[in-house]
Amino acid sequence: MRRIDELDSLRGLAAVTVMLSHYFLIFPVFLSAEGNNIGVNLLKYSPLHILWAGHEAVILFFILSGLVLTIPFINNEKTNYGEYVLKRIFRIYIPYIVAVLVAIIARTLFYSGPKQGLSEWFNGLWNHGFEYKLFFEHLFFIGSFNNVAYDPVLWSLIHEMRISLVFPLIVYVVKKYKWKKSICIAIVCSLIGIVLTKLLNSRLNIDVDYFMTLHYTSMFIIGSILAINLNKILQNKFIIKFRFYLLLIGILIYTYRWWFFPKKVPLHVEIIGDWMIVFGVVSLICALLTDPFSSIMKYRPLLFLGKISYSLYLYHALVMLILVHLMYNYLNIYVILFISIIGSLLVASLAQYFIERNAMKIGKSLSLKKYKLKYFNHG
Repeated sequence: MRRIDELDSLRGLAAVTVMLSHYFLIFPVFLSAEGNNIGVNLLKYSPLHILWAGHEAVILFFILSGLVLTIPFINNEKTNYGEYVLKRIFRIYIPYIVAVLVAIIARTLFYSGPKQGLSEWFNGLWNHGFEYKLFFEHLFFIGSFNNVAYDPVLWSLIHEMRISLVFPLIVYVVKKYKWKKSICIAIVCSLIGIVLTKLLNSRLNIDVDYFMTLHYTSMFIIGSILAINLNKILQNKFIIKFRFYLLLIGILIYTYRWWFFPKKVPLHVEIIGDWMIVFGVVSLICALLTDPFSSIMKYRPLLFLGKISYSLYLYHALVMLILVHLMYNYLNIYVILFISIIGSLLVASLAQYFIERNAMKIGKSLSLKKYKLKYFNHG
C-alpha cells in the first residue's frame, strides 16, 4: 500500500483546529456554558465547531496513527519489535521530551502571572513552578500526573506512546478476528476504560489515567481496521457515488456533541460522544480519499501543514503563552493571537526540520545498525 498523502494533509488541518481551539479558549466567553453572543454560539453550538474542534482532532490523530502504523504490516514488511519500538521512540518520544524542556525553560523565562480578562483555562497554565517530581513524571510517564502543567497538549502523547508499545499486538488481533469482531473488541475496550476510570475517580477517589489509555486504544483499533480494509472501502461503489454526502455526514457526526446534544450527561461525552467522533472520522477519511477531494488534499500548502503537524501540535500553545506573557500589556490580544499563528507555523517548521527529521534519522539509523548486527551474528 502506498503512502497516503491525503491523510498527511488531514492531520495538518486537524493540528490547525487544535491550535485554534486553544487560541479561542483564552477568551472566557468560549468557556462559558451560556452566552448571548450569537457569533460565539454559532461557532460553539453548530457544525462550525469543526473549525476549532480540539478534542475531536485528537481522536482523529489516534485513528490516523492506527491506520498508518498498520500499513507496514499489510505490506508484509518484516518488522522486528525492538526496531519498531526504537523508531517509535525517536518519532514520538524524543520530540516530546524536547518540547517539555522548551516549555519548562519558556515558563521560567517568560511567565508574568495571571492576566486579567483572560480565561481561567489560560491562567491555569504555567501557574505551577518547576518541580523535579513533575519533570520526572513527564520523563517516565509515572503515575497519573499534571500532564498539562507545561504544555496543554502533552496528555495525548502519553496515551499515544503507551499504545504504540503494544500496537503490534493490536494489528495481530485485528488481522485475526476481522473487522466485525475487531469493532466489538474496540467497543469493549472503550467501555471498560471509561467505566473503570469513572469508578476509581468518583467512588475510590483515585485519579489515574491508565484506563483512559484503554479507551483510546479502541481508536487505534479502528484505524487498523480501516487500513486493512481500505482498498475494499475505496472501491465500494456506494462510497464513490455518495462521497459528497459522506463528507457532509462526517462533518455533522464529527461535531455531534456540540450541536445535537451539547448538555453534559454522565458517560455521554466519553462514550457516545467519542464514538460519534470516531464514526465521523471514518466518514471523513472515506470521503477525502475519493476524487475530487483527494486531489484537493494533495495541494502543496495542505501537504506542508501535514509535514509540520506534529511540531505544530507540540509548540503552538507554547508560542501563544510566550507572546501573551510578553505582549499582553502592550498589544491588543487579537494582534497577539495573529502573531502567534504566524509564529507557531514558523516554529513548527524549524522544529520539524531540526528536531523531528533528525530524530527520525537517528532512529532509523540505529534500527538498521541493530538489524545488520543481528544478521551478522546469525550469519
